[in-house]
Amino acid sequence: MKPFVIAEFASCHMGSLEKALQGIAVAHSAGAQAYKVQYWSSPERMRSRRGVPAPAYAQGSVPAEWHATLKRECHDRGLLYSASVFLPEDVETLKPHVDFWKVSSFEARDRELTRLIPRDRMLFISTGMQTPHDESYLPRQGVRLHCVSAYPCPLYEANLGAIERGQGYSDHTRCVFTGAFAVAAGADYLEVHYRLADTPVECPDYPVSLDPDGLQKYIGLAREAAKMRGDGRKQPQASERDNTRYRVTS
Repeated sequence: MKPFVIAEFASCHMGSLEKALQGIAVAHSAGAQAYKVQYWSSPERMRSRRGVPAPAYAQGSVPAEWHATLKRECHDRGLLYSASVFLPEDVETLKPHVDFWKVSSFEARDRELTRLIPRDRMLFISTGMQTPHDESYLPRQGVRLHCVSAYPCPLYEANLGAIERGQGYSDHTRCVFTGAFAVAAGADYLEVHYRLADTPVECPDYPVSLDPDGLQKYIGLAREAAKMRGDGRKQPQASERDNTRYRVTS
């Protein structure tokens, strides 16, 4: 079913397995096809590679020992499971658990990381901050998720016209309509952030995350947009076929 929706759960809940499991239930109820979290084994390595000061990345990663439980819960509910990978050494940890791979905009050009990712399952790559020149640095087999790496992304900087037909969009706008507009622009895949109803406003992902009702509306509107977009081929539609007899030709 198009679009394929990846629901990314707010990182501030990664201190509670109960909250993470609640997030899976919300994603399933809203109609997503996949549930995704973030994983890094070392905050120090994250800070070093990205060049940011402490205490960045001290929180937000799912504990490694949760992956098996979260994957099992996702599969029991008919969802795929994944975790964004940021560090080359974490590929091996995630390999037994993720149903697909996700690389963020910040690591999209990181060949040390991307060359280690197995080619036996789907790979999604966000393309925030990039120009056409950067395309040559990305793995060829990856699905491109057009992205604007701002938290939140201003609506009028979403630049949905840059979406490649048949590729996707990673949404930071926290607007229930943006996914539908992205699908109309050609996206077959959507990544959207969401949270629980009781998520505190202090959560770093709060500005980009839909609440459970918003996530359900977002996915519903995106699915309607996919129906309206059709297959993109110019041909008479069922509702207009009877009118073809009245066309004037010369």
